Amino acid sequence: MEQFLLASHGSLARAMKETAAFLLGANENVHCLCAYVDEASMNLEKMVGEWVTGRKPEEHWTVITDIFGGSVNNEFMKYTGDWRFNLVAGMSLPLVIALLNHPDAVDPDTIRAVLAQVRSSIVYCNDMVENQDLEDEDF
Repeated sequence: MEQFLLASHGSLARAMKETAAFLLGANENVHCLCAYVDEASMNLEKMVGEWVTGRKPEEHWTVITDIFGGSVNNEFMKYTGDWRFNLVAGMSLPLVIALLNHPDAVDPDTIRAVLAQVRSSIVYCNDMVENQDLEDEDF
């Protein structure tokens, strides 16, 4: 069964899960890990270690962290060689929605394709408006 873990500094992961549920409906396969929000979450190494040891062998996981090179991502990086799970950094709502909506979201090639798609959705909108204004003036 496909499982997703959203992991972040602060409460971003929880907010992302709630927003995805608002848009897509509740999903029991989406979990969150929020680091540094209370005393229990200050020990990131322990939190991630408990997640690793608590996984069931038949589950397929994709972990999405907030920022590449951050402490949350780095802690999960320690386990990528020992445990089979996909690790993606750069959490965004388009990324989360695209992965949750994809029927084969744990396949590495699918994840790469989704990442390429999501990258193209990051847009500096002012350029679009300026280009639209130029096109409108042509008519």
